[in-house]
Amino acid sequence: MHDDHYQLPVNLAAERAILSVAMIQPELLNEHPIPEWAFMKPQHAHLYAQMVKKYDEHGGFDLTSLGNQYADLLADLLADSAASVSMYSHHVEEVRALAIARKKVEMLGAASQQIMTSPGIHRSVWDTLHTEAETLDAQYSSTEIPGLFTYEEYEHVATENPKKWVVDGVIREQGRMIVVGGEGKGKSTLLRQIALCTAAGLHPFMRSKTPEPKRVLIVDVENDPSTSIDRQGTVDPASLMGMRHTAQRLRPGVSVDETLHLFCPPHGLDLRSSGDVQMLDAAITRIKPDLVTIGPVYRLYRKSPGDDDESLSAHVQFTLDRLRTRHNFAVLLEHHAAKGAPRDRVAPYGSSLWLRWPDIGMTLIEQGHEGQRFSLERFRGDRYAAHGIPLEIVRGMNTGEDMPWVAQGWMR
Repeated sequence: MHDDHYQLPVNLAAERAILSVAMIQPELLNEHPIPEWAFMKPQHAHLYAQMVKKYDEHGGFDLTSLGNQYADLLADLLADSAASVSMYSHHVEEVRALAIARKKVEMLGAASQQIMTSPGIHRSVWDTLHTEAETLDAQYSSTEIPGLFTYEEYEHVATENPKKWVVDGVIREQGRMIVVGGEGKGKSTLLRQIALCTAAGLHPFMRSKTPEPKRVLIVDVENDPSTSIDRQGTVDPASLMGMRHTAQRLRPGVSVDETLHLFCPPHGLDLRSSGDVQMLDAAITRIKPDLVTIGPVYRLYRKSPGDDDESLSAHVQFTLDRLRTRHNFAVLLEHHAAKGAPRDRVAPYGSSLWLRWPDIGMTLIEQGHEGQRFSLERFRGDRYAAHGIPLEIVRGMNTGEDMPWVAQGWMR
């Protein structure tokens, strides 16, 4: 509802209803509090503040104690027969929501003015605007705050509603997993194998398991689709097309046409760009994936002079976490190893934040020098028991197996 005089979202009738009911049942001021600034009309805001002050000090108030300056308003409110006690909480929610909307309109106007005067800072302005808007919602919205529990609620969630597996024994709902390895060691192939098998209803490492197919989105910001076929027109068995043929042999009749989707922006992605984030958000909204594989990390941002790895990494992590929790998917991220690192101690390149972010931080450690066998070790402790990840993987083409990577050995 709008009032033409103010040209901003407002419902003055709801503001009056709150004041009318509070005069009759002042205890509702504590049961359904609302900030003073939520009232658009200053006289309404001042009277509400007086009511709260008197109630907090004396446990109630009479009309004369509120001040002569409100006499005419109080008389009008007493004569307002439309006010309903049963609608009080509804009016509070509406006035609160409209006030937050007005604040956001003001913030948007200030941000637009900043961009008009200093166009080069548009990215930081929009980032700041988004953060301030989320803070406003968290502070003043009456809606449920995600992640806020009483202990009893926490125990119920932990015991009765544990996160389900997206890939059995590998990654859970809304889980975060990073695969780290050196250049050309098979990281991308491993992520594609996990993605395709998950979409096809196959376990990526356990042939005996045939789980339900899940919806998967591969965000490949490094490889062109044409890399699946060599110069002779032969399909590479380690490519996504090759693995799809393998999946059809392993599980006849399987189709990934409706469960597997790919997003391959040719310019990569800059997760500091609101336009690129909106494009990724739109793709995820359309596909509704259970699992998103994405990477490598270095293609997820544009580094400008003066940027440091810590702030870049923090921004990428924040963006992925926001999308992951909003859309309820698990994320499997490809990252390169630090150059010059010892062969037996592979760690993520760049910021140490990548050591702490994932639930499962997996590294490919080459065994020997032929590039055929890798142990799957950890650069951090697992946050949950991942019983579906083997100790080693070997290249399947050399063992008679069909999939590019084949499991060898399991934790006992």
